[in-house]
Amino acid sequence: MQTVEQFFQDYAQAYISAELARFEKLVATPSLLLAGEQKTVLTDRNGLLLTTS
Repeated sequence: MQTVEQFFQDYAQAYISAELARFEKLVATPSLLLAGEQKTVLTDRNGLLLTTS
């Protein structure tokens, strides 16, 4: 079983390195991503693709 700390370490690493396939396994849709003042709503995989470009 994965701990909460492990989950967030994996999440941060996938997000920072823009590893789409890895990150996609860690988020559910719909989701709200917060990065400082920037907010991104993910309603499907296409929204995830747009956040990495």
